[in-house]
Amino acid sequence: MRIRVIDEAKARLEAACPKTVSCVDILAFATRESAYQLGGISYAVPAGHHDSLVFREDNMLQNLPPPSFNAKPLVDIFASKGLSTDEMVTLSGVHSIGVSRCSVFSERLYAVDNATDAHDPPLDAKYMAFLGTICPRPQSRNSAAIHWWH
Repeated sequence: MRIRVIDEAKARLEAACPKTVSCVDILAFATRESAYQLGGISYAVPAGHHDSLVFREDNMLQNLPPPSFNAKPLVDIFASKGLSTDEMVTLSGVHSIGVSRCSVFSERLYAVDNATDAHDPPLDAKYMAFLGTICPRPQSRNSAAIHWWH
């Protein structure tokens, strides 16, 4: 999914400095700025990435954790990339504003015990009740998408 603001930023940068700043860099800068605006978290972002002309799903799957990961596998995968737990929390926190399909979490939402293990405690009861008003018990994998934020 493309985001219009990223496309607009890319167009302006291309007009001023052709073939200098990639969409990947713009996304990295936007992520950092979102973290700063939302919680005062700041970190260095290296520039100089190149946009890919080809989408490689296998590369993505090797480098991005799936939404089903709980805390322990997330800590492990971030550590394998040389990132600390604090950096994992910072980057994950930036993703706490966005859109998700109910099907991503509804199995956990309607499970008797919504905790998956000791590293992933149960969801807050009020938050679960709120999600239940938006995401009915799953009937298909194409459940409605919701906007969510903390």
